[in-house]
Amino acid sequence: MDRGRRPAFLGTLAVRWSTLGGNTRGALLMVVNALIFSIMVALIKTSAERVPIVMVMFVSVATQFFFVSLRNVALFGRTLLRSERRGLHLLRVVLLVGSMYAGFSAVVLLPLAEATAISFSKAFFVTLFAALLLREPVGPRRLLAVVVGFAGILILTRPSGDSDIPLAGAILGMVSAAAAAGGTIGTRILAQRDSAAVLLLYQAAFGSLMLLPIAFFHLHVPDLGTIGILVLIGLLSVIGNTSM
Repeated sequence: MDRGRRPAFLGTLAVRWSTLGGNTRGALLMVVNALIFSIMVALIKTSAERVPIVMVMFVSVATQFFFVSLRNVALFGRTLLRSERRGLHLLRVVLLVGSMYAGFSAVVLLPLAEATAISFSKAFFVTLFAALLLREPVGPRRLLAVVVGFAGILILTRPSGDSDIPLAGAILGMVSAAAAAGGTIGTRILAQRDSAAVLLLYQAAFGSLMLLPIAFFHLHVPDLGTIGILVLIGLLSVIGNTSM
C-alpha cells in the first residue's frame, strides 16, 4: 500500500516544486547546501585529526568522481573531450579546489562555530562578484544585509589581532569564501549551457587529477571508520554541489 502511494506523493511534491518561483527554489536549494556544508565541516574536523588534510580532500573528491561518473557514464567521455569552454571549466575547478584546501585548513585551525561563521562571508563575495562580473543588479536591501553580515564576520575575527582565534585560520577562511564565490560565479555562467552533471563531472574528474600527486606524497592509510567518514564527506559533497 505504501509502495503505491509513494510515486503519487513524489509526483505531488514535484508539481508543487515546479510551481514555486525561481528565487524561492534557489533559496531552498541553498539552504540544503548550507545544511550539508555544516555537517561536512564537523566530519572534516573529526577526520583531519587522524589523516592529513590533503588525504581528506582527495578521498572526498575521488568519491564524488566515482559516484558522479557512475551515474553519468554515458556522458563521461563525450563531455570531457567535447564540452565547450573547457578553460572556464578548469578555472572553476582550480578555484573550488583552492577553496576546499583553504576551507579545510581553516576548519582544522579554528573552532567549529567560528569556521562556519567565517564561511558565510561567501555571500559578500558572491554579491560583489555578481555585480562586477555578471552585472546583476544589487538592491539596497540586499546590499545592506550583506554589509551587515560581513561586518559581523569582521567583528568575530578582529583583524587588529585582539581576537582569541588564530589569525591564520581566519584569513584562510576568508580566502576559502572568496575562492568559493569565484567558483559560484563560474557555475552560474557555465550552467547557462551545461547541465549539473557536466559541471560535477569536470569538478570531480579534474579535482581528483589535481589532488592525486599531492595525496600520494602525503599517503596515509586510515582505519575503516575514518575511511567511512571520508566517503560520507564525498557523498555529502555530491548532494551539496548538486543543490548549488
